Amino acid sequence: MPARDGNNYGFEYVHPDGSNSRFLNVQLLQASMDAPRVIGSFPCVKVEG
Repeated sequence: MPARDGNNYGFEYVHPDGSNSRFLNVQLLQASMDAPRVIGSFPCVKVEG
């Protein structure tokens, strides 16, 4: 997904079976497969609305 900063990011929503925890993993997508991975993991919280 292109962002305003000119980078592309990949998103993965993770909800393990039998678990109440949920996470959003975000990875900076780079052109070179040899480049180090930049990954952030963020806990998700259900909001009412």
